Amino acid sequence: MYINVKATSFDIAYRAGVSQSTVSRALRNSPLVNEETRLKIQAIAKELNYKVDKNARNLRSQQSNTLALLLFEDPTSDDSQINPFFLSMLGSITRACANKGYDLLVSFQQMDNDWHAEFEDTNKADGIILLGYGDYVAYKEKLVHLHQ
Repeated sequence: MYINVKATSFDIAYRAGVSQSTVSRALRNSPLVNEETRLKIQAIAKELNYKVDKNARNLRSQQSNTLALLLFEDPTSDDSQINPFFLSMLGSITRACANKGYDLLVSFQQMDNDWHAEFEDTNKADGIILLGYGDYVAYKEKLVHLHQ
């Protein structure tokens, strides 16, 4: 029986003879770690097929590295309720996010007064892109509140 055990930063630290915090710094290319140690740690990480846990890193940094694209209902004549123009923008937005190292969360929203509540306390996204119909001037107060 083969059990695939995922390597941890502690495994790398043990093999490199350094602390776990040094491993963390080295994998972030911190200037606090000398180049020889950093290269040694990166080589061990590669050998162990170590991948940084994005969720743990994001929890520690209190950033999600995610942008939310909120598509609001479109009063279309068919059942799609999404303007084809907005769908064509989706590819460009996705590429731009990927180029900057962000994930994109796409969410279909109803035009109600609580659309912002889901993002207010959850830290699901570091930023919001709004697409759809409506008077966004009326949403200004909610957007300012979310920003704060």
